[in-house]
Amino acid sequence: MFGAPLLDPESHEVETEQGQRGHARWVEVAGATCMLMGVAQLVVLAHTSAGGDPDALVLAAESKKGLLDSHAFCSYYDLLLPAAPWIRDIGILLFVLIFILSTINKIKDFKGTVKIVEGFGLPCPTFMTIGAILDLIAGCVCYLTGIPVLMEWGAEFILIFMILASYVGHFKPWRETKEEFHMEMLLKNAAIIGQCLLTIGFEVPEIGKDGTPLGLNGALGSFGEFIGKIYRALKPYSYIFKYSGIILFVLVFLFGGLKHLLNFKETVEINKTFGIPLPTLSALVGPLLLLAGSGMYLTGIPVFMEIGAECLLLFLLMSTYFVHFKPLQQSGGKDFKQMLHTLKNISMAGGCLMTIGAVLPQICTPRVLEHVRAAAAIFESVIRLHQERVGGLLVDAINLQSSRDAAALWAYDLVMREDVTCGFRDLVVTALQMDPVVNEAEQLAVQVLAPSGGCGVVEQDEQIGILYKILR
Repeated sequence: MFGAPLLDPESHEVETEQGQRGHARWVEVAGATCMLMGVAQLVVLAHTSAGGDPDALVLAAESKKGLLDSHAFCSYYDLLLPAAPWIRDIGILLFVLIFILSTINKIKDFKGTVKIVEGFGLPCPTFMTIGAILDLIAGCVCYLTGIPVLMEWGAEFILIFMILASYVGHFKPWRETKEEFHMEMLLKNAAIIGQCLLTIGFEVPEIGKDGTPLGLNGALGSFGEFIGKIYRALKPYSYIFKYSGIILFVLVFLFGGLKHLLNFKETVEINKTFGIPLPTLSALVGPLLLLAGSGMYLTGIPVFMEIGAECLLLFLLMSTYFVHFKPLQQSGGKDFKQMLHTLKNISMAGGCLMTIGAVLPQICTPRVLEHVRAAAAIFESVIRLHQERVGGLLVDAINLQSSRDAAALWAYDLVMREDVTCGFRDLVVTALQMDPVVNEAEQLAVQVLAPSGGCGVVEQDEQIGILYKILR
């Protein structure tokens, strides 16, 4: 069922060439519409996010009061929230499982891998093989740590490998042969690439929340500080990675849902072929799960993304088991195509679990909001008490006798300092030598030493007369 998201081989035998073209046209139109919806979502988010921070919209789940007022709904998320770290860790393990197995196989059959790389026409096949192995090891190890900055690095490592592998391993062969298998792999690889971008979008805002540049307790020293500045500059634009990843991740589900819905009768026959229970009902429910889950994913709102991830996860579990795992088991594990489908579906299921683990803490149920408000009130009270206490301590410190004595001693020591004394003396001398001061002193002296008959206060004698003449 999920192994043929665009056109199933069985469909080719049933449909006429004209019918195929008509359905393909509808698929293209619907797919283009969904893509435009996703691009429009980016524009809206870029406009509404405060300073590029998606939390301005993402954390506005409280506005969905009609849904959040449901007691069953709130109880479900309150129960699920403590398990969010476990869900995320399980998702990480499932997501990187295909890369771990791929790395082991490449190491075990190194020469065979070199020949495959050489067959793709890549230069320096041995060097490229070693580089691919190291890239996958680094990506898987970084992912498995669960540390935001290392997960972001791991996403970049896997992203580089997936882009190159998708181009040389599936796009070029599909362009030459038009084999449906390669198109299916391209769409699933796009979903895995989208999950890598989602990881970057989710993890970049988490980097450095412990107060260190990279969230690694000050590791890497000055280099870590430099890298931390880059992440701080990228943080306002992390939503671009997030929503680009969402579009790429849901693309395969959108096309799969549209294909199965447009070819309902053929989907029922496929379900019967693979032994899926209630084939008619499954043919109706499956596409609805895909389209509803994809649409909710595209909103970018945590509560809807979580519901959408559950819808896609339910479909993946059903389709992977009946359509890929059972045929793989029947072939004794030798059907390479079914093995690839199974592993990539497991990787996408891991991506759904990672998304659930990431958005659960952002879903604001009434109980969570009550705890947040209570914590905020306690925090404000502590701040107010702290401010009052600090002010009181300052007043007490000023009123203490010991504080006054210390201030007096400090002032005395300041005045008795030689540089202060010399400076004050020079200031007095300079002031006495100023013209207004000299003139005022002369007038005062004249009034005091005025001759007889004047208004002076000193009696005239010979010495005073001589002094008066000198002053005049």
